[in-house]
Amino acid sequence: MKTTLTLGASLALLAFGATSASAVVLVDYAMTATVSPSNAVINVNPTVTAANVTAPALVNQSGSTASGSFVYNGGTDTVSSWATTFSSAATTYAGAFVANNYFTFSITPDAGYQLDLTSITFQVASGSSSASDRAFYLVTASSPSGFTSTSTVLSTDRTTTGGGAIPLQAATATNTIPKDYTVDLTSFTGITTTQYFRFYLQTPTINQALTFDDIIVNGTVSAVPEPATYASLAGVIALGFVACRRRKQKV
Repeated sequence: MKTTLTLGASLALLAFGATSASAVVLVDYAMTATVSPSNAVINVNPTVTAANVTAPALVNQSGSTASGSFVYNGGTDTVSSWATTFSSAATTYAGAFVANNYFTFSITPDAGYQLDLTSITFQVASGSSSASDRAFYLVTASSPSGFTSTSTVLSTDRTTTGGGAIPLQAATATNTIPKDYTVDLTSFTGITTTQYFRFYLQTPTINQALTFDDIIVNGTVSAVPEPATYASLAGVIALGFVACRRRKQKV
């Protein structure tokens, strides 16, 4: 009896574990361009998308693509430039939300699959050497209507002239090195519908920009366990408890 139960439990656990997966890059926006000079046509489609995951191109609040691009890191890296269409001197998320200036993307698991997010990484720099106080605010929601003025800000920073750490664009754009950011997303688990992300932007005058690069969402994608899998596992565990209790009673 003991051998049979052990084998059954092992098979049930294997069936349950088959739904898991190793951590992978779920989506990567590497900001490639068709040519290398600044203001080239930027590619804001994902350059990497994991199997059983869908992610659209980056767009702003009007559904438009990036306003331009720059070449950073010694001319080896193209970044996307997102210009604002409002003037806001208040560096607060609530102010940026009301101004409604952002760019966005989403990530969706295929039917029958779920996502467990681990982190999002990205790079940011000021789109100009102008000494202005610019800021970004990263927020997420499970629907477009889920974004509010009190949404939790996952990450925020301001330009160095505003007291933050976002680097200003160097006099020669190619010499600019964006700042790296990493945000923990391990609280976002078991996602079976679309998860939306927005970078709200704030600049003191219109048409100023922040540049972004290498936006990467990491995590796992796995098949959603069938109810029968849970029932089988629960049944085997229950039998194991009964057998263990009977052995103790005999002793």
